[in-house]
Order: sequence, then structure tokens, then C-alpha cells
Amino acid sequence: MANTDNPNGFMCVKSDFGPIKIEEGLVAASETITKGDALIIASGLIQIAGSSSPQLYGVAAESVSGTVTGDTIKFIPALPWYVFEGQTTGVM
Repeated sequence: MANTDNPNGFMCVKSDFGPIKIEEGLVAASETITKGDALIIASGLIQIAGSSSPQLYGVAAESVSGTVTGDTIKFIPALPWYVFEGQTTGVM
């Protein structure tokens, strides 16, 4: 996933179709999400994505911590016309 030195690993840099729209959704209980984290949706609630998550739902547009079910988070949906930039780490 994102670079361990920077949890804000993903950023929406442009839209190939219209303006970038920020949406809001319900967060699962006890999630700690940092702006730029990849998100998934499970049982209708937003959660932080893992390295083996099958399909991304979006990227966090704000940070939330220690939430209870029903709290909200702003996010940019993972739509085909949004271009995201990601920071990674590895050996070349």
C-alpha cells in the first residue's frame, strides 16, 4: 500500500471528466483512517483497505480516528475518470 513514511499515500490529481467531487459515507466502528488512505466498503460501511482488498471504493479526503458506527468521512470515489497518484516504497 502507501509508503510507510507517509500514510497519506494517495491523492486525486485530476479528473478526465468534469470536476472532482467529494462524497460522504458512513464509517465502520473503530476505524482509524488517514487522509489519502485507500478505502473499501463492507456491509455498507467504509473501512480502510488492506493490501489484499479486492476492489477499492475510494480515497479518504479527511482523517478520522476512533469512530463509532454512524460517523461519516469525506472521500473521493474510485471512478474510472479520476486519476490518482500514489507514493510507494520498494527496491529498484
